Amino acid sequence: MADGRATADFWFDPLCPWAWIASRWMKEVETVRQVDTSFHLMSLAYLNQDNDVSDDYREMMN
Repeated sequence: MADGRATADFWFDPLCPWAWIASRWMKEVETVRQVDTSFHLMSLAYLNQDNDVSDDYREMMN
């Protein structure tokens, strides 16, 4: 951040349509604000594999 730009760490699941929309929004933010985005992949299915979630939700993650 030496040049005055902040870095936003953006963790997202590429299978999630909402995360995709938000990632495109962050790219637009970079053009109008002094921020760089550092993208990181993660998996909601992996993070929730041992959690008690409904069968419908679990099916959407696969």
